[in-house]
Amino acid sequence: MRRKSESGAVLPLVAISLAVMMGFAGMTVDVGYLEYQQRQQQSAADAAAIGGAQQLLRSTCPNVGVARPAGQLDAAAAGYTDGTGGTTVNIQNPPPSGPYATSSCAVYAQITAPHRTTFASFFRPGGMQETTEATATIVNNNDGCIYVLDPTARFQLNGTSVNAPKCGINSNASVQVNGGTIDVGSFGYLGSLQSNGVTYKDAQPQKMIQVQDPCPLIASCAAMAASPPAQTSCSVYTENGVANADVKPGCYSSFVLNGGSVHLEPGTYTFTGTVMDNGPPVTGSDVTIYVSATGGPVLFNGSSVTLTPPAGGLLFYQDPSNKSTVQFNGSNMDLSGVMYAPGALGQINGSGGNYLVLVFGNVQLNGGFTVDPGKPVDGQSYLRNIVLAQ
Repeated sequence: MRRKSESGAVLPLVAISLAVMMGFAGMTVDVGYLEYQQRQQQSAADAAAIGGAQQLLRSTCPNVGVARPAGQLDAAAAGYTDGTGGTTVNIQNPPPSGPYATSSCAVYAQITAPHRTTFASFFRPGGMQETTEATATIVNNNDGCIYVLDPTARFQLNGTSVNAPKCGINSNASVQVNGGTIDVGSFGYLGSLQSNGVTYKDAQPQKMIQVQDPCPLIASCAAMAASPPAQTSCSVYTENGVANADVKPGCYSSFVLNGGSVHLEPGTYTFTGTVMDNGPPVTGSDVTIYVSATGGPVLFNGSSVTLTPPAGGLLFYQDPSNKSTVQFNGSNMDLSGVMYAPGALGQINGSGGNYLVLVFGNVQLNGGFTVDPGKPVDGQSYLRNIVLAQ
């Protein structure tokens, strides 16, 4: 028989039990919410580090003056604005410590922000502080070597044997491949595909999204775009049969080769008019060719052309507004480096070639051509990528 004095003893226990259960439920909600907020904040830190590193692609390393505002802008776009609501966004280049502290092209991002809670706010009214970190760095491992940028064009490979197993082909244009063997690491296209009697040894053509001009990812190309050579005191050069003629770097309003053989001495050659090679072989090392907005067409039709770029890899740069054809047409095309003419048709007819990065509005390859048998001497690609390192 229950005594009257015990009749109300259960209610306090129920109340206490309910309070404890509600507390645990509240803590569970808070923990889950904080984990969600942490993931959001980590994504913002990643974006800030990547955003800062992206700006370094367009400048020199280190350059915290461009990395910091870019990183903070990307963090703000993700909801974390420096100096607002107790949030701090710290961007440093190079990182202050860790394995990338000596890397001038690495960007460190740290975000510290308060996060409001439900149950835990009774114990910590100011919310919970969360700190997230990320490091992004620039690496030279991009495998792109042929870029066709004009989506209205038709990228043609006619009987071409492309031996480039480490190469990525990226075409905004429709693609037409007639015969030949294509051995590439990847082959992306945006438009349509016509493939007739072709052997694909490795990658098959696959649909892709539109690729952007890679010049900002190539240090030497970006530097030339920012600071092109002077186009003053330009002279006319005509070669009519002299053997082993040496040509000095400089600016030329007309450049015509009619015989003999020509050697380009190391340096930058600026062309503001026609470039015409009507037969003689051309050689040159540590050479960069710059074609102005008025220059071209550039027609190298010699029996052989052997050209190598200086450190940085820029062999050929044509002003993006210039639509004049660029043609290297000979039995032996021994070229290496970056060839950039984003507004023009590039025609490379013949065999040969070393490590090349071709960036044109449109490209025609005719005959056997080895585009990318390997990487430069230092083992690095001319194109840069940004990766999250930490």
